[in-house]
Amino acid sequence: VRVNASVFTSLLNMYKAEDRRDEALGLVESCIRENGTSTKGSLDDFLLSAINWPRTTRGGTNIAISDYCESLINLLERLPSRGGTSSRDSSASSFRPSWKVWRRLMIASSRAAKFEALEKWSLVHRCCRSLLALDANDNDMKDGNHHRLDSAVIELGLKAAEAVRDPHLAADILFRAEYDDGDGDGDDNERLSIANGRESSVDGIDATESSSLIWRPTTTFHTDNDSTTTATTRHTTTNNNHRRLPPSLYLNAIRLCIGCRENDLAYRILARCSSSTGEEEGSGSSKFAEPIVSELYTVIMAGYAKVGDLERTERMFDEMKAKGLTYSEQAYSAYLHALAINGQHDKALTILESMMTNANGDGIQPKSSSFTACMLSAMEKGAWHEVLRLNNTMIQSGISPNATSLQGVVIACSHMMGEGEGTADADALHAMESAIESETPIDRNSFLTCARFLTKGVFEDDDDSNDDVVERARQNLRRMADNRTDVDDDDHHYRLSSSSVVKERIFALSRSLRLASVEDARRPSKMKNSVILQSERDRLWRGALVDTIRLARVLD
Repeated sequence: VRVNASVFTSLLNMYKAEDRRDEALGLVESCIRENGTSTKGSLDDFLLSAINWPRTTRGGTNIAISDYCESLINLLERLPSRGGTSSRDSSASSFRPSWKVWRRLMIASSRAAKFEALEKWSLVHRCCRSLLALDANDNDMKDGNHHRLDSAVIELGLKAAEAVRDPHLAADILFRAEYDDGDGDGDDNERLSIANGRESSVDGIDATESSSLIWRPTTTFHTDNDSTTTATTRHTTTNNNHRRLPPSLYLNAIRLCIGCRENDLAYRILARCSSSTGEEEGSGSSKFAEPIVSELYTVIMAGYAKVGDLERTERMFDEMKAKGLTYSEQAYSAYLHALAINGQHDKALTILESMMTNANGDGIQPKSSSFTACMLSAMEKGAWHEVLRLNNTMIQSGISPNATSLQGVVIACSHMMGEGEGTADADALHAMESAIESETPIDRNSFLTCARFLTKGVFEDDDDSNDDVVERARQNLRRMADNRTDVDDDDHHYRLSSSSVVKERIFALSRSLRLASVEDARRPSKMKNSVILQSERDRLWRGALVDTIRLARVLD
């Protein structure tokens, strides 16, 4: 005899009032086994009620629901795979949670991830995977026989993909959403804004949508009459029923692919979004403006360059030209970086010279990233003097150095000193002071490279990823202060020093290291997002370098 699902719902409400989650989970499993698929509508309502667990107890205490959500997910993933000979087992094994059930559980899990623990985004990831699996047949999607992704599923799915570093999920969501011609099958009162809290992008793409159906690239175009207009494009449905998603979603997904070294998947996303038809062949006009497509090409080129894939980098570089896309300095920099990794220093120099003289006629002038790529190629050859020459040319051209170019100069000077060139230390010190004067962002690794060059026996030559390097340096500094000693550059032995300036400089550097280390360990928050936090870290490590130079001067 089957028990009506409303009976289970009444009992469930009693469990919810008393926060008896374990009993509720057992009740969910029993309800599914008793009713199977014969009363699927009632079962769906029951499961939706089970997912909507109260956030507080009667006494007002907050309830952590992440474990409850995880148990529900485990149960729903496990039950469909069970089979049996009895009618009850057969009903349970044929039951499949509906789209609405997985969607509601996905939203509940996202709240747990937001308010309880970031690692709980893995629950959202599992829900999204199960939800997409309900319409796994690609032909059904093309025929329109599938559930349509609404803004809540798109936003939460992409956030989960980024949180668990799953670029394939991000790609699946974007490819799937292209077939949708509306805002999906979600409930209106549960719609989530894709643009909620989104920061403006440094890539020339502004994704501050007023709703999930609008995107506005802040890009200037020239019309036929050569008047300048700003493009503001509404997210609409094209004639072939393909949804137009904001370009920022493609950009973030491509960056995720590059970060996970899934460069070919990133190229597939590019091929889809650079075609108005949504097909991978890339035929047809682009669904985005030319500057946005150029930006996406550049990001993927940088990904191929990072792994040293010169062939794919060159192919994309040529493809941009064939499609009439505009090059940027970042595109040239990616190409130069690929050449550097593959030891083609002469070709890299030729391209850099052509940029400086505008031989290509595109008006693209090199910046620090292009010079840094050529410096890297010189370092690969062991051409230390060439590294210094490129750095001087960059500075004389009015281009501020970056952390990587500073590291290159210091490493080159270190090798030159090892080969007996006594003036190299002055070149390295000049490069550091120039970086400080221009307020170059200095990260932890750049600081350690400089500090080890300036001091002996303070910063141990260890793995830069070791968190104990800075703490051991502070311990060494304390011992130096206790002994009030100076370091003899000739025999590396300690000698007594009566100068109080040394001790003052030691304490100043120790304080700077502590502040920079604390800020390095800090996580982004609402008060300090990742951009503000990184800027503060750069400032503190730059301050630590200033104190290191001051200490090195009194020790010299």
